Amino acid sequence: MSITIQNYAEKWQKELDQTLQQGSLTAELETPEVNWLDAKTFRVPHIKTSGYQNHNREKKGFNSGKITVEDVPYTLDFDRDIEFYVDKADVDETNQAASAGNITRVFSEENATPEMDAYRFSKLAAYAEKDGLSQDEAITKENVVETLKAAILKTRRYGTQNLILYVSSQVMDCLEQAPNFTRTISVDSAGTQIETRVTSLDSRSRVVQKKQKNLP
Repeated sequence: MSITIQNYAEKWQKELDQTLQQGSLTAELETPEVNWLDAKTFRVPHIKTSGYQNHNREKKGFNSGKITVEDVPYTLDFDRDIEFYVDKADVDETNQAASAGNITRVFSEENATPEMDAYRFSKLAAYAEKDGLSQDEAITKENVVETLKAAILKTRRYGTQNLILYVSSQVMDCLEQAPNFTRTISVDSAGTQIETRVTSLDSRSRVVQKKQKNLP
């Protein structure tokens, strides 16, 4: 009797990564590559340069500037892992329902992705509260636009071209009903689809609705 053991995590790694990227609301916050110092610590280089200096016409050439590169270490707070063992007979007996592909999809959609988004949102909220940028506001359709634009104003000096606004379902509903602007309803040629979602503000700030499930 022969027993075959296969590492489905490696076989389905591509599908797992794709599911996380497609389902995650915070995929844009991913850092493609970091310099790991060990299993728990990575570093991010911070570069600073000196500014302009007065030009001296009696001196040949330009003034010398200074470049400072500082590696700032970041340490992971905890490790998370999981593995599933599935007997080949279970795959056959469930008519492929217990296949590695289905298990990967369900785990990614219902566990991994919501937990990852929830953790990132909780960290952002903690930083905002620590810096005094967090406050409770009663959002209505009458004040939602002004409230969001006031929040954007705080970031303008950093540039708002890549700004992402994460809002709750209630805030998105208020934004869609806000009386501050005139709407044009677009209906497809078949007359079966009507698009009313607000996806950007001032053509620069992208609006993303934050799912409520498993989020703080």
